[in-house]
Amino acid sequence: MDVEIKTTIDVSISTLAESMSLGEIAALLSAVALRFDGDFHDRAGLAVDFADNTSELGARFMAEIIAQRVPRQRQDA
Repeated sequence: MDVEIKTTIDVSISTLAESMSLGEIAALLSAVALRFDGDFHDRAGLAVDFADNTSELGARFMAEIIAQRVPRQRQDA
């Protein structure tokens, strides 16, 4: 038997983020990136729109993530 339950819960993004672990947040960001890769063909335009809606603090944090990944990938090559 299959049961489908649909409900709406009003929760702010900050409250949601506060309740998530670091691993859960990283998994969410990876899932978002995967969706963007599939749903949006204009990656440059998507990046501009995403940047316009990201706070300066959020952009700095994402830059720190990228800075950690790039040197590691170069070492692996």
